[in-house]
Amino acid sequence: MRRKFSKTSDGALVDKVTFEWFCRARSYNLPVSGPLLQEKAREVANEVGLENFKASNGWLQKFRERHNISFKNICGEGNSVDTSVVEKWLEKLKTLISEYEPKNIFNCDETGLFFRALPDKTLCLKNEICRGGKIAKDR
Repeated sequence: MRRKFSKTSDGALVDKVTFEWFCRARSYNLPVSGPLLQEKAREVANEVGLENFKASNGWLQKFRERHNISFKNICGEGNSVDTSVVEKWLEKLKTLISEYEPKNIFNCDETGLFFRALPDKTLCLKNEICRGGKIAKDR
């Protein structure tokens, strides 16, 4: 069952809920693209029964202006390191490699295939510093 809202408050509600979702996603350092934001707005509009809502490119531009949102490159991997996890892994690694001779231990890092990598740009608040995490290296 859909809730009913007056037409004047429907657009404001879509705007408010979409912006809250955007802020929550960015607080987790998730990249948010324009099309993703538009899809979320359509989903919210559908939930409140706003049938004629179109999250057009014009809507996106106005939304970005209303909320002081810009499109930026994500810089670095500053938010990806949890030092306690690194310390635990180093202890475990010592145990794992103790069974091997040094000539049989290899290091492979920064493999060059990133077909499932997250975008390197995101929408974010204009005063926000956009830091990323490690790029996924799935194959």
